[in-house]
Amino acid sequence: HSAEDLEELAAGAITVARRAAAEIMAVYAGGFAVERKDDESPVTAADLAAHRVLESGLAHLDPATLVITEESTAE
Repeated sequence: HSAEDLEELAAGAITVARRAAAEIMAVYAGGFAVERKDDESPVTAADLAAHRVLESGLAHLDPATLVITEESTAE
């Protein structure tokens, strides 16, 4: 990748991160429940919303990029 490509990817990643943060804050602005995953660790709607935004947004920026979040599942 050229420096220009990397700057564009970085700017896109920042935009995606801000969208994920907005989703988290939207959930926290209202009431929310905490559920438990199979391993008994907590998960909220905010966690899942952020995961979806990050996964889809980063894949859109560069489909070859592997995206792993705390809510990713083994495939």
